[in-house]
Amino acid sequence: ALNHLEDLVSAHNIDCREYEGPLASRIVMGYVGTTDRFLPTAFSLARDGCIIHYHQTVPADTACEEVERQLLDASVGCGVTTEIRALHMVKKYSPGVVHVVADVLVSRRDTPSREKDLLSD
Repeated sequence: ALNHLEDLVSAHNIDCREYEGPLASRIVMGYVGTTDRFLPTAFSLARDGCIIHYHQTVPADTACEEVERQLLDASVGCGVTTEIRALHMVKKYSPGVVHVVADVLVSRRDTPSREKDLLSD
């Protein structure tokens, strides 16, 4: 409201597994450690072209490869493909482990019925 974005942004401060609204154009996954467990849910809530801000802790020496593997593993059977648009180190997390954030573009191979309903209105 302070930035006068109430007509552009709808923020939902809830567990993504409880979200029942329209498909999202942006998803922030700010939890680290086991974030990959929530990727299938995030993919199910993402509209085509959605950007997921994916925070995770990964080995420092293979950070990009590990994030790519997690995205690929989670996308199997979800009807999406992913592309890492940017990967940034947020901070060192522990010896040999870094907290990273990846900006991930989600492309749908299918259009969920919720999105079809929204597009037809």
